[in-house]
Amino acid sequence: MKEIYQEKPEKWDRKKAERFAKTTTKDAYGTKEPYPGLIKSGAVGGYGTTIYNGGCIRDGKWYDGEQRSLPQVPSDFEWITKPTWGWQLVKKSK
Repeated sequence: MKEIYQEKPEKWDRKKAERFAKTTTKDAYGTKEPYPGLIKSGAVGGYGTTIYNGGCIRDGKWYDGEQRSLPQVPSDFEWITKPTWGWQLVKKSK
């Protein structure tokens, strides 16, 4: 069984979550992404689990890889899955 280092998730306040949910990023060719608030699933060094060839050392201990969770956001926001794209931060409708 692989040993995976679990990073503590970031905590975003309402202002940061609101700003991020409205932001539309561009791809490597300068084309706007179709969804605001998108975190791509294939982002290098991004969120999710990364297994390293040769492992990594975190807090003085060796691990096969690391897992980075999506940021914790206020309760009126939520992360939704966009298949083949990644995750989108949206404000919950009332």
